[in-house]
Amino acid sequence: MLPDKATAAARMRECRASLQAALPAGLVRNASVDNGRPKLWVGPAWHQSTPAVKEALAREAACFFLSGDESKTIRFSVYDDNDREVAVWNLSQLVTW
Repeated sequence: MLPDKATAAARMRECRASLQAALPAGLVRNASVDNGRPKLWVGPAWHQSTPAVKEALAREAACFFLSGDESKTIRFSVYDDNDREVAVWNLSQLVTW
């Protein structure tokens, strides 16, 4: 079921706030769309985080990229400080290596 615009907008604000809160902790550096391809850039704290924290952060990024409409799915890459791809959000789950 598709969310109404107000629900999606409220969820988008929550997702954005979660990502912004992760900035000072060194978990997130940036979330951007380059040439139509979403990318999450993570900081050094990513590598010390638990799988559950990484999954939750990626879920919030997916929500952000989808403008709060979590009835849709998305695929995006996660890059670290060395510009290495360290994970992929694959539709509904995080795949790390």
